[in-house]
Amino acid sequence: MTTSLAGTPPQGRSPELGDGSAYVRRLYGPEAEPTATVYGTSHVRRRLPNGHLLGYVDERIEFADGTVSAQGFYDLTAAMAGTSQYVPTIGLTGSFRDKMGRRTFHTVAQGGDFSATIEMCPAGMLK
Repeated sequence: MTTSLAGTPPQGRSPELGDGSAYVRRLYGPEAEPTATVYGTSHVRRRLPNGHLLGYVDERIEFADGTVSAQGFYDLTAAMAGTSQYVPTIGLTGSFRDKMGRRTFHTVAQGGDFSATIEMCPAGMLK
């Protein structure tokens, strides 16, 4: 579920260069229980040489036991087509503090439904 606060393209229109939005989303676990709240902004920054749109996301993800920041560029066109994308993450508080990782996501249904995973490990452990 997405609650757009500003700048969302009208229903039925694909994102275009210059579009942006702010949102609040819930992440759910395998048993459909809420596990985190995501506060974020997303902007369509560039058109790549292959015609794809490059998006930039900046998110604060709040779990019961800590907070994670996810920021970075990703191929928006590929993500909308269902191809997995990821952005780097860093733990800010609680059990995530000083850990690094990535937030992987892909669209599973038009209209904003997506699947996401967050992998975190102590700094220096990423391969």
